Parts: sequence; structure tokens; C-alpha cells
Amino acid sequence: MANVYLHYFIQILKDVETLRFSELASSSIIVMDYLITFDQEVEHIWFSRWTAAKFLFFLNRYYTLFVVVFNNFALFSPNLTSKVRDTTFSSLTQMVLTFGSCLVWFKWQGWTGLIAAGLAESVLQLRLYALYYGNKKVLALMVGSFISAMASSATIMGLVLHDIKATSFLISTTTFCTPINAKGYFYAFWIPILCFETLLCVLACIRGYKSYKDHEIRAILRHRKLSQPGEVQLNQDSNLSVLEILLRDSVGYFVIIFATYLTTTLIWIFGKITLWEIPVGFTVALSSVIGNRLLLNLRDSQVQRSSLQTNNHSGQLQSVGGHTTSYLTHIMSGFEDERDREYATYELRNLKTTR
Repeated sequence: MANVYLHYFIQILKDVETLRFSELASSSIIVMDYLITFDQEVEHIWFSRWTAAKFLFFLNRYYTLFVVVFNNFALFSPNLTSKVRDTTFSSLTQMVLTFGSCLVWFKWQGWTGLIAAGLAESVLQLRLYALYYGNKKVLALMVGSFISAMASSATIMGLVLHDIKATSFLISTTTFCTPINAKGYFYAFWIPILCFETLLCVLACIRGYKSYKDHEIRAILRHRKLSQPGEVQLNQDSNLSVLEILLRDSVGYFVIIFATYLTTTLIWIFGKITLWEIPVGFTVALSSVIGNRLLLNLRDSQVQRSSLQTNNHSGQLQSVGGHTTSYLTHIMSGFEDERDREYATYELRNLKTTR
């Protein structure tokens, strides 16, 4: 019997260690992304006028940064308790830790995860709204489905957290929390979000297929093949149209986030309860990072394209194989620029830097 308890004890310690390293790893993703994209944020976001899109960007970026800092602070604290005590503490640290008992800690993680997912989904809806040229029916479908998904997930979260219990264990110098009485259907929290992600992915794929069928993408590709070989190219993204960037980033987002949410769901179904917290940090981190990159990539591409057009002379003639291509290039440039303006009307107007 003693060996059984010892084995159980060792396994719990391993799970706690895995959880803490996972939280550090997911937090590192957010901090690293913040450091390497801070210059883009200053250039493209800080000096733009205040709009709902700009507010959404800052909320998604800095709310998540605060959450991961607090999570690591609490997760590595040796002062977590099973209950909220009534003692008045002199230091802010002790007050936070007392308020953040194990039970409150689990509730905090649950609701912050839902909020982070909602913020990232809002960013993606903004992009799809741009892809569909501001189609009100598509907007109504997305917003209605978003509200339904968030309400369903919030209901499941509320029901589970209402009945959940928690206790803290102190082993040597290691304090850890363990949930008790967690409902077996808690994994259903992710099902509405996965369904909504699938809907958005379908909308993006439909728009991409329709664009190709309507010759938008093919016209852009033909224009690129006819581009002057001597033109200045800044980087790969500067040679992509707004339409291509929107489609590329949107589909890439779906693949990564859907895989993350699905992995979390499977862990919550088949994994031990002590492992449930491990994927939560990655869902929050990836949702925030990719959501911010969706906004920064497009704005950065617009700036690079403007610089590229300044360096290249629009009236320059280039003969290829004895045939003058300047006229066709001019026509295709006008086509692509018009498309760029249409997309910018819906998304970039809120992020455009004011001069």
C-alpha cells in the first residue's frame, strides 16, 4: 500500500513540474513575440487614430501579456491556499495570493481563457469582413454564430466552475492546486468554439475559391509574371496582394488554432485531471500572438508596397520578347490597387497611420 501511495505522489509531482514548464513555455511565446514585433506596433499602431480596431489590438496584446505574467506569478507561488482567508495583509503580493486561492485560481484561468479566445475570434471576423467587401449578411452570420458559441462555452464553464472544488498541497517547498469534483463533460466547453472556427474556415475557403474562380487571384498572378525584372522588391510579402495576404494568414490561423483547440479538447477528454491546465496556456498564447500578427502583417505589407511603388517608376516602359508590356502592367496595377483600396476600406482604415 505504501508503494502505491509513493507512486501516486511521484506522479503528481511530475504532473506539477510538467504544468509549470508548460506555462513558462507558453508565456515565452507571448513575451518573445512582443519583443520582436514591438517596433511594428510603434510604427503601424501607436500613431494611428483611436478606433475600435486599435482598441481591440491593444486589448488582445496587453491583456494577454498581463494574464501570463499573473499566471506565472501565481503558479510558482508557495502561498496558494485551499480557501480564501479573511486576514488583512499588508503587502499587495499577499493580498493577491490570498484572493487568488486555488478555487479562485481555477476560475481565473477558465474565464481568462474564454476572453482570450473571444478576442482572437473578433480579430479574425474583422479580416473576413474585409475579405467579403463588408457583406452585411456574412457579418450577421459571423456575429450571430460568435455570440452563440461564446454563450454556450460560457454556460458550460459557469456550470462546471460552480460545482468545482479545489485544494492545495504543500510538499517540501512545492505548493500545487488540485481540482476536485470537476464535471466529466467539461471538454464540451471547446466544442462550440471548434464549431465556430470551422465556420470561419469555411467562409475563408469559399472566399478564396470564389476569388480564384472570378479570376482575381489569377489576374494578380499574371500581373506578377509580367512585372519588370528590374523593379525593386523589398521582401516576399511586399510582392503579395492584400487579397493573398488576407487568405494566407486567415487559413494559416485556422490550421494552427483549430489544431490547438482540438488538442486541448482531446487532453480534457482522455487526460488526467492534473494535466487539464497544461494546454490552456498555449491556447491563450497562440490565440493572442496569431491574432496580433494578422493585423500587423497586413499593415506592414501595405507600408512596404507603398515604398516599393515609390521606388519604381510607374511610367517606365519595358520590352519583353519584342512586345511592350507597360500598358498591360499599368492595367493590372490599376486592378490590384483598386482591390487593395477596397480591402483597406474595411480593415486598414482603422489601423492606417495618420501623417
